Amino acid sequence: MSDLAPLPSSLGKDGAAAPAAYRERTLSALKWNASGELAAQVIRFAFGIALARLLSPREFGLMAMLLVLVQFVLGSADLGFEEALIQKQDIAEVHRSSVFWIVIGSGLVLTACQIALAPWIAKLYGVEELSSLAICLSAVFVLRVSGTVPRAIIARKLDFHIAAPRWCAAGALAGTCAVTLAWMGFGVISLVAEILVSTALESLLLWRASNWRPRFELRVAALRELIGFSAYRPATRALNYWAQRIDQLLVGKFVGSSALGLYARAFNVTRFPVMSVARVIMDVMFPSLAWIQEDAARMRSIYLRTTGVVALASVPIGMGLFVAAEPFVVAVLGPQWKGAIPILRILSIAGLFESLTVFSTSLYLARGRADLVLRLTVVQRLLMIGAIVFALRWGVLGVATAQLACAAINVLSMMYFAGRLVELPIGTVLAHLSRVFVAGLLMTALVAGLGLWATPTLEPLQVLGLEVIAGIVVYWAALHLLQVGAYRDLANVLARPARSTEEPNPRG
Repeated sequence: MSDLAPLPSSLGKDGAAAPAAYRERTLSALKWNASGELAAQVIRFAFGIALARLLSPREFGLMAMLLVLVQFVLGSADLGFEEALIQKQDIAEVHRSSVFWIVIGSGLVLTACQIALAPWIAKLYGVEELSSLAICLSAVFVLRVSGTVPRAIIARKLDFHIAAPRWCAAGALAGTCAVTLAWMGFGVISLVAEILVSTALESLLLWRASNWRPRFELRVAALRELIGFSAYRPATRALNYWAQRIDQLLVGKFVGSSALGLYARAFNVTRFPVMSVARVIMDVMFPSLAWIQEDAARMRSIYLRTTGVVALASVPIGMGLFVAAEPFVVAVLGPQWKGAIPILRILSIAGLFESLTVFSTSLYLARGRADLVLRLTVVQRLLMIGAIVFALRWGVLGVATAQLACAAINVLSMMYFAGRLVELPIGTVLAHLSRVFVAGLLMTALVAGLGLWATPTLEPLQVLGLEVIAGIVVYWAALHLLQVGAYRDLANVLARPARSTEEPNPRG
């Protein structure tokens, strides 16, 4: 027996949400999550700019060297159980408590391993100071996994109105701590502190918000019920991670910390806005789709429309960064980062393509096809690793170009197989997205011409402001002129007030 809440009147006897109630709850969750993520990313971006002006590319490069290894392990520290707690239909308290104790054990083991391996990490790069940095950062594993169950509870209930303010608070406090330490001259230690403080505060605040405490029980039978889904996720994350980070590992090893600092900064800038949009969608739509995982027709409609909304936001961001890269880097990051301009242009389009794959993953997981995600990941990431190794001879620009080519291939394959799950041809998906891309191209052409005219006579910040305003106006006008359906969908969503729901959730 599971400890599920009683079924509300708006839900069917089988526990599936009625269309109207399901739509309202999902839209409310999307709006809360989007507003919270936007605010949190603005906070991180602002503090990131401040840190970029206080610290050198080498210090960012040192942190990037360490994070290549740490974030790989961190992504699998929960052993895939967080998503399993969201996807499984019937969850009891024994599942939650068992997961909590097993992931805490995992976090402690990983912390001990990083402390022991810290000297080897330093030897890998030939940089002695990485040893002490690795030891300082080792606590992040326990801090992260401690919030596994609270995060799953909040996501499962779509209670993002509770989580959103806490994400912002954690980001603001961590950023303040990092900037203060950087201003006081602590260098790369300020970046370590930012990660530890933000991870600790997020877990602590979500614990308080979830109002859940573990029991002292750990049952193998309960874990076994979740392993069928969770077993695929660490392997998938590992493949994804190394394929997406091997570029930084190889650049750091063979080109140097300064080049890696430029590349990593460009990579983070391009992924910051585009992947934030995609993550907002995935955080909500995975648990939401899991409610209706047996209704292929509804999932097909939601997939098509949501992918259109993701493109609606990602296209102007990705194309805008491409065309306004020079004034953005000089005016915002500072002239010392000018070497990142061509890298930023290439990776901005790669990030745009990558954002369109995230919702496909939500669909696979909601249908219980974590195995399909793993199979696709194996093929895609092996291709990407080979391309990056081959392109390394041309330096960071070659690696960035390889990322772009592989991202284009990945988005087509992910859309194709997602469509097969819900009987939606890829041609239909591409046709649905075509008008959004046309609007983006019109915006790009006008902003490029404007930049050529304004750059010789105006300061970089003035050029950037002019390009942003013109780009927004032209993109908005093109959406209206082309009658883009995704724009109407988004306008309808924004027209509804975001509100939390007190209705009990049938999935616990």
